[in-house]
Amino acid sequence: MPGPQVWHQWLELMTKGLWGTLQLSLISSILTILFGAVLAVLAVSPYKIVRGIARGWIEVFRAIPVLAMMILLYFGFGPFAAAFGINAFMIAVVALTLSMSAYQAEIFRGAIRGVPASQWAAASSIGMSHGMTLRRIVVPQVIPPLIPAVVNIVIGVIKLSSLASLITVGELSLSATQAVAISFYPLHVYVLLGCFYAVLILPLIYFSRWLERWTQRRFGLVSAVIDRGLLSQYSDAKEEAELLEEERKLV
Repeated sequence: MPGPQVWHQWLELMTKGLWGTLQLSLISSILTILFGAVLAVLAVSPYKIVRGIARGWIEVFRAIPVLAMMILLYFGFGPFAAAFGINAFMIAVVALTLSMSAYQAEIFRGAIRGVPASQWAAASSIGMSHGMTLRRIVVPQVIPPLIPAVVNIVIGVIKLSSLASLITVGELSLSATQAVAISFYPLHVYVLLGCFYAVLILPLIYFSRWLERWTQRRFGLVSAVIDRGLLSQYSDAKEEAELLEEERKLV
């Protein structure tokens, strides 16, 4: 059994690796959400060329594993990147962002497409542009159901950040490998590693549940108000359109 000195040594290494994992996961998660949102908006663009490019980008990066992306960027472009001061940590951030934002974009796109077509028609009938419809009608409705999915993506980023140890990024998995190398207690070290990841991820799960309830209370009311206002205007526009159609038939 490892003694107290060995445990102390492990904890020092794992704490140092924990800071690296937090930095890598936080930066990658923020960039993933932002870039994924941009890709999703482009993927539902009314312009066919923009929509096709965005969807092609999403499909390509969904097909490439994160590990393959890291290896490609680090060993393929690493020498060139080093000349511009780009280190392994930055390469890991780019690889995680490119891969995970594609999944995030597809989740966002599916949520946007899930809004009934009648609401898009209602917004169009009162002169709202595509962008204004997204901001004022669609986004407030899709935020609550998207929260668990976004948190799951963040959890996935935290887990996949462990792959960065293969390109020498100092994070939890690399610290665990170093701890095993100096003590030869793999079982104890990797159980400790699992505990560190559980401490990181479990609070996110409970936070997601609380945030989902809070967002539904706040944004659910806003969406309801917007929908009622649009419904009355849409009904008037629909009645007017039906009357015009009947007049054309009579003529």
